[in-house]
Amino acid sequence: MFSSLRNNLRTWKLAGVLLFALVATGLLLWLLARPSATSPETKPLALQNTSRLAAPARISKHGRHPTKEVSQSSPSIISEQFSENADEYAYQAYTIILRNEEDYQRLKDWAAANGFRIVGELPRLFALHFELTPSEYRRIHHDSRIDLAAEEEILIHTPDQLLDKYPEWTGNPGPAFGANYRHYLGVDTANAERGQGVTIALLDTPLLSHPALDKAKITPIALRDNTDDTASDHGTAVASILTSLSNANILAYEVLDGETGTGSAFDLANAIVDAVDRGADIISMSLASYSDSVLLQNAVQYALERQVILVAAAGNNGVEEVCYPAAYDGVLAVGAIDANGNVSGFSNYGEEITLVAPGVGLQAASYDDEYAFFSGTSAAVPCVSAVLANYMAANPSATPEDTLVALLQNCNDTEAPGFDALSGFGILDAERMDSITETGITDAAAAGITLDSDNTLTVSAQNTGTETLPQILLTTQINGVSITNTFEDVAPGTIVSAQGTLPDEVWQNTDDLMVRTTVTTPNIDDARPRNQTHAQVFGVQ
Repeated sequence: MFSSLRNNLRTWKLAGVLLFALVATGLLLWLLARPSATSPETKPLALQNTSRLAAPARISKHGRHPTKEVSQSSPSIISEQFSENADEYAYQAYTIILRNEEDYQRLKDWAAANGFRIVGELPRLFALHFELTPSEYRRIHHDSRIDLAAEEEILIHTPDQLLDKYPEWTGNPGPAFGANYRHYLGVDTANAERGQGVTIALLDTPLLSHPALDKAKITPIALRDNTDDTASDHGTAVASILTSLSNANILAYEVLDGETGTGSAFDLANAIVDAVDRGADIISMSLASYSDSVLLQNAVQYALERQVILVAAAGNNGVEEVCYPAAYDGVLAVGAIDANGNVSGFSNYGEEITLVAPGVGLQAASYDDEYAFFSGTSAAVPCVSAVLANYMAANPSATPEDTLVALLQNCNDTEAPGFDALSGFGILDAERMDSITETGITDAAAAGITLDSDNTLTVSAQNTGTETLPQILLTTQINGVSITNTFEDVAPGTIVSAQGTLPDEVWQNTDDLMVRTTVTTPNIDDARPRNQTHAQVFGVQ
C-alpha cells in the first residue's frame, strides 16, 4: 500500500512543442507515507509527449496468457509423397489450384473423362474441389500431366470453436456493454440514412428468423449443398449487431454449418469471390482458422484488387497469434474491448491487429426470439463493418482507401501509446469519423494504461477533437495517491503520455493493482465528458 510518495525525477524538455524526452538518469517512484484521502499528494511522473509511438509495449495484464512466439504457418501445399500412415481407401477433400484458365479447363475435361467427380468449382481462382483417396490424388497429379498444386481441406470455424490448437480461454472478459455499444461507438441510430446504398456481405452461419432482423434488408445466399442447414444464433447475433448499427444492404452467405459452426476454406473463398462479383463493398467475417490456405489467400487478393474492404475476427484464445483470414495483409483484423475500453483477455493479439471494437456482452439476437449477451471478436467485427458502411454512405465520393484512412486516423488510443500489438490503431469511433470536417470540437480523452514486466507504468491521453488544446491535465490515481501531469499545445490526434517505475513494494499487500486516469482541459468545455476517465487492473507480476 502507498504510505508516502517520493519522486526522484529529473525532467528536461527538448526542442519542439510536442516532444519531451525521457529522464536521463532513470525513473523511480518511492512510497513512504500514505497521504490522507482528502488531500492526496500530487507529484509529476516523467513526461513523454509525442504524436507517434511505433514500438508496442509488452504488457502483463491480469487474466491474459503469457506472451508467446507467433507460430509460423505456411501454405498447406501437398507434395507427391503422402504419409506412410495415410489410409489409401479413405476419402479426403482436396482443393487443386491451377496456374491459369487453360490448365483449369484441361483438368476439368481430364477429370470428367477419367471418372473423377468435381464437388466444387471456383473458376475465378482456377480452383477445383475434389474428394479423393491418396491413390486417386497421385493419379491426378501424375497422369493428368498438368502443372498443379493442391491443399488438404482447411477448416474455418466460429472463433469460439478454435480449440484444436489452444485451450479454451477461461479468464474474466471484463464488463459487458449490453445495449450501450451503440452509444459508446457514437453511432447516430436516429439517422435512417446510415449505410443506405452500401452492400455488406456477411459470411457466417445460416440465420434464424428473429424480430431484430424483421426490418433489415437481408438477402440469404447459399452457395453449397447443405446437408444440414440448421440456423444458428451465432450468425443471427452477428447480423443483429450489424443491422442495429447500419441500414446497409446485407448479403448473408451460409459458409459455416449452423450446428457445428464449421466450414471449409473452399466455401469461404467461394463466398468471398461471389460477394465481390455481386458488388459487395464490405465483406464481414466473424470466423477464423489457425491454418493458412493458398486458396483463401487468393480469394482475399481477388477482393483487395477490386477495392473491396475485408473485415475479420482476430480469434478468442487470448494468445499472440492472429487467426486467418484476419492475419492476411490488407484484411482489417479486429480485436475486442470491454465496456471499460480495455482489450479483453480473450482477444488474440499480434502485429497484424488493425483495431479493436466492442466485443464483451453485447445485447444481440438469440434463439426463440430472445436476446442474450454475445461476446467475442465475432461481436466486434460487425461493429467495424457497420461503421464503415455508414461512412461510405455519408461520403459517396470517398474511395475505399479514403474510408480506411478515416477509420484508422480516428481510432481512440488505448493500451500502449500509438500503434500496439494488442489494440492496433485503437478503438473504433464512429462519432469522430462523422465529424472529421467539423471545426471547433474540443475533446480530450483518457487513453491507455500499461504496466510492463519491469514495473514501468505508462499512462496516456489523446486530443480526440479537431482543435489544438492549450492544456491537457492527466491525473493518475494509484491506490489513493494522485499524480498530475500537464501537457501544453496538444494538436488534434496527438497522444501524450507519462511514465514512471513502480517499486516492488506496491504489490506487497494486494493481488490486483487498480490504476485510474482522468483528463481535464482547464477553462475549456470538453465536447465528450464520457471519455475523460479510464481504469485498468493489473495482477501480480
